[in-house]
Amino acid sequence: MRHTENFTVKFHETDLNKRVSPSKALMLMQECANMQMEKYGPSLGTLMQQGMIFVVSRHMMNFYLPIYEYDKITVEAWTCPSHGYTFRRNLQILKDGKLAADTSSLWALYDTNEEKLVRVDNLKYNFDHDEQIFADPPQRIKPTCDFISVGKRKIVYSDVDCNRHMNNTKYPDMLCDYIDGIENMTVKQCYIYYVHEAPLHEVLDINISHAENDNHYYFKTIKQNGEVNAQAFITVQ
Repeated sequence: MRHTENFTVKFHETDLNKRVSPSKALMLMQECANMQMEKYGPSLGTLMQQGMIFVVSRHMMNFYLPIYEYDKITVEAWTCPSHGYTFRRNLQILKDGKLAADTSSLWALYDTNEEKLVRVDNLKYNFDHDEQIFADPPQRIKPTCDFISVGKRKIVYSDVDCNRHMNNTKYPDMLCDYIDGIENMTVKQCYIYYVHEAPLHEVLDINISHAENDNHYYFKTIKQNGEVNAQAFITVQ
């Protein structure tokens, strides 16, 4: 069952080029998914009251058309047939009836009381699944050259959600901040692999692998304790 929401893009959802950024596009898509669960249940709030939270493991985003301030868009979200401990969801943005962006994502449901993952069969949605039309994100990324540390990034108040760690939608724009000349580029793909959460006040070491004259950027963010926080692959043009 696809859930649809219509939005008019706000001026403050766009960047210096008056385009919706990767993070803002992901926010719009995930908001549609959240609204589906809020309307039909179980809502994210209900799950949290039961001590359960969804944790994303992988996102694969593709961008086809620019979305500008005050554009009218249609956002669609749907859960896909899943098994084991992996929950699948597809999302897309349509502009003038054309595909502007899409996302394939993989999630896990974590029981904070039992401190263990919840199997797909143990969560009953009050809505049906729909066909998976976007492929699962690749299992890994393969950098073309060595990683180089390019800076430190502290996780602050504006980054975190009610789980008190950096919200997954914040990652794309954070990583783009470290691409030289990004203001003159367009992001076409963004794959993110979430490994360990980044809590409030954590300081991440941002590492990039990028070959000269290549439009692919590979990222690895490392926590202060040496754990990998996330890995990512961004393609620009």
